[in-house]
Amino acid sequence: MGLLDLIMGRKRREKRVSAHFRVTIGQSEEHYWTEDVAIGGIRIHLGKQLSLSDFHGGNRDIPLEIELDTGPIIVYGEPIWTMRMEDGQLSSGWLFSRFDDDGRERLKAFIDSEK
Repeated sequence: MGLLDLIMGRKRREKRVSAHFRVTIGQSEEHYWTEDVAIGGIRIHLGKQLSLSDFHGGNRDIPLEIELDTGPIIVYGEPIWTMRMEDGQLSSGWLFSRFDDDGRERLKAFIDSEK
């Protein structure tokens, strides 16, 4: 049983694919990069960022702008875990709560197109 299974109490049911998309978190002027995506969440490489509270200030519904190949989508999510990797960089998992406009359909189309 993996870490996510322990945290969420269930096995991952959604297809997750490796993807390298630029992400803007909240009102940050910095850009970050996805490591993988699923219709329910995303894993983001944060570099040496020290604190997720810099992004969310205690809010649980944070806008994320994800630059898909077909143009940006806006999703709202919450960071559910952060892990420091062996090289000192941070990786963070985010759970999506909602999508703006056709963002869900466009993200699903990308995921479904990946093998």
